[in-house]
Amino acid sequence: MSTSLLGDGRRPTSEVRPFRYRTVGGGEDDQPNSNRNTKLAAAAERRKENIEAIRRVLEAEFQVREKRAREEGIKEGQLALRGEVDRTVAAIRDALALAVKQFALEREDYFRRVEGHVVKLALAIARRILYREAQIDPLFLAGAVRVALDKISSATMIRLYVHPDQVSDWEEFLARQSDLRQRPDVLGDTAVAEGQCRIESSLGAADLSLENQVMEIERGFLDLLAQRPDIP
Repeated sequence: MSTSLLGDGRRPTSEVRPFRYRTVGGGEDDQPNSNRNTKLAAAAERRKENIEAIRRVLEAEFQVREKRAREEGIKEGQLALRGEVDRTVAAIRDALALAVKQFALEREDYFRRVEGHVVKLALAIARRILYREAQIDPLFLAGAVRVALDKISSATMIRLYVHPDQVSDWEEFLARQSDLRQRPDVLGDTAVAEGQCRIESSLGAADLSLENQVMEIERGFLDLLAQRPDIP
């Protein structure tokens, strides 16, 4: 560029550079910064989206694990509760079985201790009833006499001793027994109490009294008790 003189004729001491105007906004020099900002904003948006996606995945995974843990906890609780119930039921069942067994043993022991008393009580009741019936019916032992006469029918001599007040009653009874092979002689004996009788024959003698009948019943009871099997 050519130089020029100043108004006073002096030459300038330095070279005057030309002034260049810069365009504001939209110039070529601002385009790199704008692109960089756009890329940064896009990257930030992508990171935000990635973070949101990761958050959704983690939340879904957490919900799945939470549901699984809850189900496993419920299952373990149910198993523990079922085991406790089973143990309780087993303990109650064992206690009931032991109680039933103990009751059976105690019942058996009770019956063993009281059965003798029961037999004596039954015999006492039977004795009272028999004596009362004998007072009402003078021929109360007629059945026993008939059986005894049938057993000794082959004897050559048979005598029936009764209380003197009952001789006629026994004679009438024997007269009605048409099938007797041998009719005994009925004799009165003051030593024989009412309701009792004694048979004497060539084959032997038999005392047919109410007490003997009760004693026979008692022996039958005792034989049954002796034959009872022992229960452990």
